[in-house]
Amino acid sequence: MWMSQGELAVEEKQKSATNDDVTSCSYLFWVIQGTMVGGLYRLDLHDISNGVKHEVRPDVIMEDPNLGAFTVDHTNFRLLVPNHSQNTVVSVSLDG
Repeated sequence: MWMSQGELAVEEKQKSATNDDVTSCSYLFWVIQGTMVGGLYRLDLHDISNGVKHEVRPDVIMEDPNLGAFTVDHTNFRLLVPNHSQNTVVSVSLDG
């Protein structure tokens, strides 16, 4: 699944879950580009519930304002993230 700029990806931890089974999802991933806080972020969905605001901060997986749209490698439980300034693709574990 290729993600364009500004899109989010939700990764399922359990292989038996269906795509629309929200309770089985565990992480929300996103990239912020071109700012001082640019990078790849992850939020554990078990830390939030029912739209109630909690003091939960997302994990910063990679800090770099030059990251691009990523893809999820479901088979190997990894994210493939391009770095435009280094002309490379970085493989990152879904666990960070």
